[in-house]
Amino acid sequence: MEKVLYVVPNVSYKKGFLSSAAVNLVITNERVIAVHITRETIAKGKEKASGITGYLAGLAGYSERYYDMEPGEVLKESEENFLIPMAEIKEVKLKTGDYESGKMDELEIKGRRSIKFKADPGSMNVKKIKEAFKAAGVKVKGGGLFSI
Repeated sequence: MEKVLYVVPNVSYKKGFLSSAAVNLVITNERVIAVHITRETIAKGKEKASGITGYLAGLAGYSERYYDMEPGEVLKESEENFLIPMAEIKEVKLKTGDYESGKMDELEIKGRRSIKFKADPGSMNVKKIKEAFKAAGVKVKGGGLFSI
């Protein structure tokens, strides 16, 4: 049975020559689902909580709810959502960024189709990402020795 292992909130990837898209990555034991953050998901997040918590939940596209959803439902949420089967992933590379140098955190999925996701420095929980991919049987490189 497919289950959600971890959700990486609010990352972006290069969609085209000059465009990028914000997504939440839902890592399951069978696949990675890139869930596009839309105006609707931001609005839902703001509805669920008020104040700064609601604002932050809205910006993250209300990502916590994916733990309670079936992966198939998550995929159908937007036409732009896409998946990467675990069987097609050769390895995952993690790089931690830092504010001083302006480098972003990076999560690169290498396989039939390689894709790089970026986030603000320190916003990716590298330890949880590693645990999720390892539980799904995927080799993970990088992330640094002192990652949170």
